[in-house]
Amino acid sequence: MGPVHVRERPAEQVAGRPAANVFHKKTPFGLPASASAYEALIEVVRALLCDVLHAIIEKLGNSLHPDKVRESAPFMLLQFCRVLTCDCSTARDKAALAIGALARAVGPKFLDHMPIFLQYYSEAILPIYLEVIGTIFHALGDEILPCCDYMMGVLYKGLSKPELKPQILACFGEIALAIGKIFEDKYLQAVRKKLKEAANPIYYANVFDEDKVDYGIQLRQGICKAYSGILRGIKDPKSGLKVAADLVEFIEAVSKEQKRCARCSMHSFWLTVPYD
Repeated sequence: MGPVHVRERPAEQVAGRPAANVFHKKTPFGLPASASAYEALIEVVRALLCDVLHAIIEKLGNSLHPDKVRESAPFMLLQFCRVLTCDCSTARDKAALAIGALARAVGPKFLDHMPIFLQYYSEAILPIYLEVIGTIFHALGDEILPCCDYMMGVLYKGLSKPELKPQILACFGEIALAIGKIFEDKYLQAVRKKLKEAANPIYYANVFDEDKVDYGIQLRQGICKAYSGILRGIKDPKSGLKVAADLVEFIEAVSKEQKRCARCSMHSFWLTVPYD
């Protein structure tokens, strides 16, 4: 009798175990090792790390050892700024909030690290970044003067994007509140002009589309926040009266437009009522 040939079964058929190469197609977390799934996992980890570091920064910044945060500030800021360029919005938002916490913890000395932040600041402006910009201005106060012109210039350009306009206008109020006299001397006139342009009724009058109505509300809220911050931030009474007059003019225009829209809506309603 000739030799007996035993046919080997595939590994996945032995004892019901999958082949070894199947494990190679899995990440350490058990997710498929496709490029998209792996990238998604990386973004989740980035967001979690930024969140954890945010909490640590705030804890140490409020403790008796804030110097620990200051020593690591340049490295952490660089890593957070790199996350700002990723595709995951959650990770970007977490990184931006962590930058704000870092600025508060470091205080005026954060100015030494502003060149790192400014490299990424002009690449793209998102609403969450505007919140962080206000935080940085409050943290640095008058120390931010060397960076003011550049940062305000980026904000002015951002006003060309309608989706950012409400938040940028509100950011002007935070900046005025943070740097007071500097804002009054260097930027008040330009910002007043831009607020008047934004208050033009063409942005919210005769609008009945739901999305456009919401945008009009956001725009008016941004304008009001800007005026509120400016009035609290500036010190000169004459400048304050001018800004107050602008605010009153804006409120009157909005009130007239709302009354006119109410009359138009009532008229449209009666036109639809059937008569016997």
